[in-house]
Amino acid sequence: MAILDFPRASGICPKCGSKDVEVMFRRLECSKSSVITKKWTKCNACGYEG
Repeated sequence: MAILDFPRASGICPKCGSKDVEVMFRRLECSKSSVITKKWTKCNACGYEG
């Protein structure tokens, strides 16, 4: 089996339903020096980010 360069997550756009999306994980810093990791999807078809 090949090693994947990106994490395997659900890649479906909630706005248009396209599967042509990029899934990233962003780190958000909040108060009291804690770090939150959030899944971030970017659709290539309709331009949705969230």
